[in-house]
This record gives sequence, C-alpha cells and structure tokens, in this order.
Amino acid sequence: MLALLGLAFARPFFADNPEFTQKTGGKRNAVIILDTSYSMQYEGVLETAKKEAAEILAGLDASDAAGLILSSDNARVVAPLGSEFAHIRAALDTAETSNEHTDYLDAMQTADEILQPIPIGEKQVYLIADMQKRGWENFIETDKLSPDIQIHFVDVRAEKPQNYAITQISVPPVVLKEQKASQLVARVRNFGDEPVENLQVRLFIDGNVIDSVELDIEPDDLADAVFKVEFQDEATHTGWVELPEDGLGIDNKRYFTLQSLQSIKVHAVREEPRTRGRYETVETFFMKKALASGSDAVQIDFAESVSVPNASTLASVDVLILADVAELSSGEAARVKAYVAAGGGLIVTVGNNIGADTYKQQLGGETGLMPCDFVQAVGDALDREQFRVLATVKYEHPIFVPFKEPNHGDFGKARFYRIFQAVPTKDATVIAAYDDGSPALFEKPYGTLGRVLCFTSTIDREWNDLPIRAVYLPFLHESIKYLALKDVDAAPNYRVGDSVELKVSDDENGDAARSGEIAVFNP
Repeated sequence: MLALLGLAFARPFFADNPEFTQKTGGKRNAVIILDTSYSMQYEGVLETAKKEAAEILAGLDASDAAGLILSSDNARVVAPLGSEFAHIRAALDTAETSNEHTDYLDAMQTADEILQPIPIGEKQVYLIADMQKRGWENFIETDKLSPDIQIHFVDVRAEKPQNYAITQISVPPVVLKEQKASQLVARVRNFGDEPVENLQVRLFIDGNVIDSVELDIEPDDLADAVFKVEFQDEATHTGWVELPEDGLGIDNKRYFTLQSLQSIKVHAVREEPRTRGRYETVETFFMKKALASGSDAVQIDFAESVSVPNASTLASVDVLILADVAELSSGEAARVKAYVAAGGGLIVTVGNNIGADTYKQQLGGETGLMPCDFVQAVGDALDREQFRVLATVKYEHPIFVPFKEPNHGDFGKARFYRIFQAVPTKDATVIAAYDDGSPALFEKPYGTLGRVLCFTSTIDREWNDLPIRAVYLPFLHESIKYLALKDVDAAPNYRVGDSVELKVSDDENGDAARSGEIAVFNP
C-alpha cells in the first residue's frame, strides 16, 4: 500500500495515454512547399514534384494536419494548415509554374510562422524543388527555422538537364536606309553540363526567316549570334530570335521591334544672325556641327530657317527645333501644334530672345503643348566664376541610357552660367535638373504620338559650355533619335508580367481619351 501511495504521488504517465501521444509527436503537422518558379517548367519536373507531394499526403494519417505553399519569388499559402487533404490534392492538380525567379527563404519563413504556434505534435516542412542555386542567395547565417521544426528536402531536378536560352538581345533602335547594315546581336547561354555544337539560331522579321547562324557553346558559357539587318522601306518592323526546342522552351525565343528610316530629318528654326564684335553668331552653329558628325552611325538631314516651314514641309520633318526663337505668329504656332499632335518631335531651347510669357501665350494655355511655364532667367552669362551643374539625370530614360555605365559620359562637368527657371505643366516630367534643384530638361507627350523636350539653357555656348563637352554630341544625337522614333515606345524592353500603359486617343465620336494598363503574358 505504501508503494502504491508513493507511485500515486509520483503522477506517472503511460504511453497508451492519447494526450501523452500527441504532445510527444504522435500527431504530424506538415507544411508542403511546392516550387513553382520559372525553372520548374523544365520538361517533366513539375509533374514529378506534384507526385512527390501526393506521396507525402498519402503517408499522413487522418488525424494529421497539412498545408500547402506555392513558392517562386514569393510564398503563397493556398491551403492553410489543417486543410482537408482532398482540398490540398485539388490545389496540387491545378498548380502552375510562374515566370518568376526562385526564392526559398520567403517560403521557409512562411512555413515557420505557420508551425510556430502549434502546441502539440511534430512540426515538419517538406521543400519540393529543383534546388536551384539562386533560390538560396537571400539566405544569411542568422536565417534559421525554429529548433523544433524538421525540414525535409525533396530534390526533383532532372538528371543532366540540357537547356540553352537567349539571355539578352541588342537591337538597333533604327535601321537607316542606304547606310551600312546594322547589327542585331542575340546572346545565348548554355546552362547544361554538356557542350552544344552547331546550335542553330534563327532571325525572324515580319514573320519571315531572314538569317540563321550556328554556335558552339561550352557548358555554362556564352556565345553571341550576330545578324546583319537592312531595309529598303520606312516602317516599323517586328521580329524575334529563336532557338531549337529543348526541355525548357520558354527561354528559346526573344521578341523585338525596330524602325527603318532613310534618314532622320531635322529642321531648326532660329533668329537672324547676331553680331558680336567682328563676328556673326547663330544659335544653331554647334548643333549643326554635332548633327553633321557621326553620320556613319546616324544619317541626319539638317535644314534651318528663320521661320516655321509650311505644313507640307513639316510633314516630312522628323524633329523640329525652336532654337531661342523670340516669338511665333499665330499661323506658325498653329502649324507647330498640328505637327506635334500628328506625331512630330519638338525641341525648345531658350536664350536671350525668350520672354517669360511668350511661349505660354502662343503654345501653352488649353492646348498644353509646352512642358513648362517659364518664370525668369537667372544667372550671369558673362560671370564665369558662378555656375550650376547638372546633378540629377534620369538614366532610365531612353535619352540617357547610353550614359548610364561608368566612363560613358559625365554631364556633371558642363557649366551653366545662366538658365531659365521654369515649372512643369500638366503631364510633363523633369528628366534632368541642376544642382540647385532647378529643372534642366522637361518632357511631355502631346497628341497621339508627339513628344516635346524643353531645355532651359541655350543650345550654343552663350549661356553654358555644354557644346565643348564630350557628352554634347551623343546627347544631341540621342535626343534626336528618341523624338524621331515616334513608333517605338519610350521603354523598349518588357519582361513577362510587366504592366504597360495603354493610351487611346479620341475616337470619331469625340469621346475623351482613356488610358489603362495591360499585362505582358508569355505567348
């Protein structure tokens, strides 16, 4: 009796006690992570992963709990812990891969957060994936699961996968007629463990095969397929570069668009030459020299006058420049508005001839052509000790993309002794600014495809020394090309899943223009 009394005070627990069984691991709480990233599209890999997940579910008892996470660049809980197994199986059957990269960290942390509050039973995480190296890049040493959570890795990668992909394509924004053929370059990478020989790379333009080259690429190496493109028309062309089918077909094709022109036609309107000492000066002197240079790359036909050309002449002009023009007649202003509204490109530069209200009255107001309203000219063009510099440049803008990389031009070296302070108008953006915050370059869309740039200093050396800086020539060329390529969107490259703004002009019934977004989907 004493022995039994002592045993009773000890309050023993026995293995066949149901409550004891759950607390020491009899119930399993399993979170299944299914990798649905881009690489899981490789032939047969996703189906293998789904079968592995189904087998894990089949190994659970009815009293166990399970949940499902689909993971690519972020985690998505499609079946919370404790869901009916039939619901999880249905979610597995309908699971599809995305076009996003792999990030296992987010999925593992999500699973950890789900399991942490569970007070009883075993806690298990099953990561079913092809174990891409990139998926682990976000992990750091302190990223750990809770100590009572077990992790099981299920590797479903294909044996000796062979994949080659077009990782980059370089397309000339414009191909000029009667010039030497332009080059289109497609960069191809061999992601497999075996070398590939005589890999055929084909170029299609407007639905037709234009050229084909063959590449030999070592494992985990790159090679460039170089094509020559030339046209005899003036039009916008669409095309793609294509590789033969392999286990991952989505990266075997890359699309592009380009424009063919005979030349870029630029017309500048300026004031009459001014006399400075013994010399006559014109605003377009440096601009004309810059546009005539580099004709091997971009053929620019330049013309100038002291008045805005008539409508028939403007119809053949790609870019119109108003270089420090004091004022326009009502007829000239109407022609400029109509020209830009029809898709023309306009550059406005300032100088001593510009009045603060002139352009607001002639090209501003309800029509909204001007991207800015002038306030006042500040600075002393003769005092070379006081100056501003360009401090902010939007390098993602097509004009400035070529200058983005180091040693590709430094706008900060140019000195601006006098500028015109201005404020942006509706729908205008500032794409470059001085070190005091004053805008230097405005942009604004107008009409269906027209665009206007306004530079708040002179295009010659009267107010700045930009024309003697190395960036002047390429900056001017890039601005001209940007405005001339009116059939090409400002952002030339899109990835699957990107959103693109869709602009619709007024219809025949006079309904207001609308805008929206469309998504880019994998074809």
